[in-house]
Amino acid sequence: MAFLKLKCRVQVVTSANRNVGNGVIISGGTSFQFEEVEEIETNESTDSFTDFATVTLPQSIKFNYASLTGEALRVSPALVFGRGDYIKIETWYEVPQINTVNPAKAQETNSRADYKATFTGYISDIQTKPKIVIECENEMFALKGNNRLFPDDFLEGRKIKGEVIPAKPIASVSRIESANSQGKVNVISALTYNATLGQVTAYDTKTTDLDQILKVYLFSTYLPVISSQFTSNSVKRSTIKLPGYKTEGAKSLVEIFDDLKEYAGIYAYFRNGTLYIGPESWPEFQQTRVFAFRQNIINGDNLVFQNATDVKYRLEIVNVKENKQEPLKNGSVDYFGDVDGISRKFFVYNFDTKQKDAQEQLQKLADEELAKWKYTGYSGSFVTFGAPVVYKGDLVQLYDPDAPERGGEADAKYLVRAVDREFDATTAQYRQKITLSRRVEE
Repeated sequence: MAFLKLKCRVQVVTSANRNVGNGVIISGGTSFQFEEVEEIETNESTDSFTDFATVTLPQSIKFNYASLTGEALRVSPALVFGRGDYIKIETWYEVPQINTVNPAKAQETNSRADYKATFTGYISDIQTKPKIVIECENEMFALKGNNRLFPDDFLEGRKIKGEVIPAKPIASVSRIESANSQGKVNVISALTYNATLGQVTAYDTKTTDLDQILKVYLFSTYLPVISSQFTSNSVKRSTIKLPGYKTEGAKSLVEIFDDLKEYAGIYAYFRNGTLYIGPESWPEFQQTRVFAFRQNIINGDNLVFQNATDVKYRLEIVNVKENKQEPLKNGSVDYFGDVDGISRKFFVYNFDTKQKDAQEQLQKLADEELAKWKYTGYSGSFVTFGAPVVYKGDLVQLYDPDAPERGGEADAKYLVRAVDREFDATTAQYRQKITLSRRVEE
């Protein structure tokens, strides 16, 4: 009988030269690959900007080098690896295949079942006691630095309190126009910027979109190398027109994302190396996986089957308009749905409250949004094996053979909010905890 074999592989590429002793220097850009691990844990969620991973290594793992004296030098990964190094983690089940064409010469070969890269990103820290633990963050790590007064750093000259600030050296970027000799604030990509040092730095335009923000932070040659890897093809963004947007002080792009989520309900997260900015789910990458109770659902104790009539939500509609948020009324109250329900916010942009049928339109929007959450079906989380691999933003379908009315081929699918994985080489176990967001009608 053939059995599944649990396999993993970790690749690390150094970001800088490392002196590991006895005259041995490991150059930046050196690639290491190994399969000796004790545990791997990953955590990803559409609610979180950053995904995390930890890799626990056995103390016995060493890399061999020849010292200047010719003696063998065994170096710990804790000395070789460092913060900012690129890391790729792969986990899979290896399925033995028996050659049955010629039984007399039957042999076993291996193929990978549902092989995927579990995590890609950068090393954020390394702990050495009592074990070597590599802590990692996904590609969002690269966007946490690069703080600037947004977008003052891209102005070649500006007038602050009556004085013209000398131009900063900027790489050639054709869309940037220099300020004139009178120090007037220049125009960049059809956006007029108010460059007042130490105060609010704002878009004066009322229709700022995501692409204009990204042009400043990602699609420019005036960026650190770690961020310049991003191109228009590696970033997917919605076409939401933000009715003005402003920041105070120097901020990183991750802090901008945090502002946008609170200000306009915009999600931002990486999936398989691509940055998605806009809605919680993107049909272009979604895959659907089917899970059945007492088959590939190991633990479903945290799943609850709810009835729509028993679910209560309190929906607050927020109108983002002219650099501010405006709570919209439902008659005499500021909510739709149930007063004592779970609170959620729903964002609209430049909604005209003075139009004739404004209240009817708001009620329709509220009913459609509430229907997404007040549904009959499953909520909560469940535990399954390491395959089939599920990522945040995917869809899952749940089936109960003993209660087909609660799930079947024609039943709804569920959007995945979070996936937590545990890979334990010592016990040969690989598990995924999948947390649902809501039911999805198709």
